[in-house]
Amino acid sequence: MEQIRQTKQRRSFLEFAKDILIEAFFQTLYMTAVATIFATIIGFIIAITLVITDSNGLRPNKKLNVLGGIINTIRSFPFIILMVAIIPLTRFIVGKAIGVNAALVPLTIGAAPFIARVIESSLKEVDKGLIEAAKSFGASNTQII
Repeated sequence: MEQIRQTKQRRSFLEFAKDILIEAFFQTLYMTAVATIFATIIGFIIAITLVITDSNGLRPNKKLNVLGGIINTIRSFPFIILMVAIIPLTRFIVGKAIGVNAALVPLTIGAAPFIARVIESSLKEVDKGLIEAAKSFGASNTQII
C-alpha cells in the first residue's frame, strides 16, 4: 500500500515537472533573452546620448543630459512597483498586462537603465587623446561615435 502511494506521488511530480516546469523554464528563457536584447539596444542608445551630451562630450547639451536623472530615478524603483506603475503602457504595447509577452515591457524598461550606465562608463573611459586625434584627422562626430 505504501509503495503504491509513493509511486503515485512520483508520477504526479514527474508529470508536474514535465508539463509545467519545462514549459516555465523555456518561457523564462524567452523572456530574459528577448528583454536583454531590447534593453541592450535601448541602453546603448541612451548611453551614447548621455556621453555625447555630457559637459565634456562632443555636443554638450544640458537640457538633453537631464536624461541621466531620469535613468537614476528608474534605476532606484523596485521592480515590482515599476511593473505595476507601467501596466497601462504594457497594455498599450502588448494588449494585455499579464503573460509572457506582457512581462517583456517592464523587464526591458527595468534593465535598460542599468545597461545604459555600464555602457556609459565604458564609453567615458575612452582616452580623450584618441578623440582629439580623430578630430585632427577630419573625422566627423558621427564617425567618432
